Amino acid sequence: MIAFAPQGDYLVSSSLDQTARLWDINTGDCQQILQGHRNWVMSVDVSPDGQQIATGSADHTVKLWDAQTGHCVNTLKGHRNSVWSVAFSPDGQSLASGSDDKTIKLWSVATGQCVQAMKTQEPYENMDITGVVGLTPAQLAILKQLGAVERSGDSQGQLR
Repeated sequence: MIAFAPQGDYLVSSSLDQTARLWDINTGDCQQILQGHRNWVMSVDVSPDGQQIATGSADHTVKLWDAQTGHCVNTLKGHRNSVWSVAFSPDGQSLASGSDDKTIKLWSVATGQCVQAMKTQEPYENMDITGVVGLTPAQLAILKQLGAVERSGDSQGQLR
């Protein structure tokens, strides 16, 4: 992933080496290496004023960086899987992140708090499989991974 700064003077790239890099587009030189993630950096964005950078990582976190110094100013935690996408709001006050945990989170840039989480309902989410017959334990386990629930512990998933 690559993102231009709004002023067009630098861009930021994500990398599988657990870093993001700021590049001067006039010289082609790497100006900053943003280090601190513990897994691949999957996405980057630059705030509308060009002062902050957001990175999303396979380490399940979002980091906010000071574009001038390259220092991490906040680590946003709350996703349960890789963060594939980050995007600043047009006013720079909010940040959205999208994850393999099937959620989109909206964060306050000022506080680092998650202010809203959005999630689509899965096809089997909240499907009651209590007492279902004819399924193997493996099939029951897969249904539960897909969001199905057993309301009581009496279903064994055995053929009857």
